[in-house]
Amino acid sequence: MGQVFAIHPLIDQLRPVRHRANIKTDTVALPHYYIRGLGAEIESIAGELVENLRAQPDANSLNFAVAAESNNDPGRSRPLRVIHTLRPGHVAVCDVNLMTIGHDLYVRIDSHPRTRTALLRKVIYVVLFVVLWTLAMALFADNTQQFDAMARDYAKRAAQGGNESVMYERIRFGRFTDDGRAWSYVDYFRQDPIAFLTALGRVPVLAAAAVGGLLLLIPADWIRWPCDWLKYPRPAEFRNKVNGHVSRTAVAMSDVLAHRGVFKDQMIPVNQL
Repeated sequence: MGQVFAIHPLIDQLRPVRHRANIKTDTVALPHYYIRGLGAEIESIAGELVENLRAQPDANSLNFAVAAESNNDPGRSRPLRVIHTLRPGHVAVCDVNLMTIGHDLYVRIDSHPRTRTALLRKVIYVVLFVVLWTLAMALFADNTQQFDAMARDYAKRAAQGGNESVMYERIRFGRFTDDGRAWSYVDYFRQDPIAFLTALGRVPVLAAAAVGGLLLLIPADWIRWPCDWLKYPRPAEFRNKVNGHVSRTAVAMSDVLAHRGVFKDQMIPVNQL
């Protein structure tokens, strides 16, 4: 007969919330460990963790839920989600995944921050790219050179060992023809669409590469100025708040375990199993 778990009413009342991060956190190792023989207490541990966090001074900025993306199975799996709203659109989310494996308790803490600053950065980069690319095309794109290069290429292939210069004069300037009309873009395209698109695309591609390289040279902290104007948290400030939220949640989890006589030396890192 399987073990019967006492469902914690506080945890059972939490609503499922779906969330997706849009930035990466610092590359630090977040808590991820096993505790021997503590699997049967998963419900009470989850409940005490929420109570511990709710008792903290700034608890009014915290919301509690279960991760809708994970399996929530009372007594066996409790994916707690601790949501800290810094400002509207700027959220630090810390997931505390509790799971029973046999008689042991598995604990994993993850961070999933989301901020409008990430979207702002992308929008500004796109606008800068379009403006600079358009400017580069206006300044450096020379239709005369494009026509000349395409005409020479088409004349070389059309002459087939004949008088290449005469064929070039016909295509480029309309000489030696009845109507005296030079080829247009439409004529080049009809003759060889692939060659036409390849030739036409050289300048835009080179301009795009140059503009992209220029944007890569912009210092990463330039975003602080639009953030200040929009009253968004600066990236460094947001990162510190996210790390602080994760640290606070991890400490609260350690306190809950300490009340049961479980300390750091009894927390077995997953990579050591």
